Amino acid sequence: LQRKNQSITIDLVVFSQTKKNRGTQEEYVKLIGIGFLIAAPAAWYVMNQWLNDFAYKIDMGPSIFVAGLLITFLIAIFTVGYRSFKAAVANPARSLRSE
Repeated sequence: LQRKNQSITIDLVVFSQTKKNRGTQEEYVKLIGIGFLIAAPAAWYVMNQWLNDFAYKIDMGPSIFVAGLLITFLIAIFTVGYRSFKAAVANPARSLRSE
């Protein structure tokens, strides 16, 4: 994150921050989407096998996976947005001095 912070700080001096912030959020959204596509079928299979061992059977719908995906997206977007905002309002000389 420090390297990303320095990159954002340098870019702030050179050109607009809003485009960089949007690009950073898009990168994380893509990574979360890819992770979800890989993890959701595996999680569904494991949970389905585990739930079949119980006497009372329940069906696991897709809503639990969609809710988990939305919560993950919200946390990632707020975290990246907050860190980008902190980097945007930071003094560029202070970040570059530590390098």
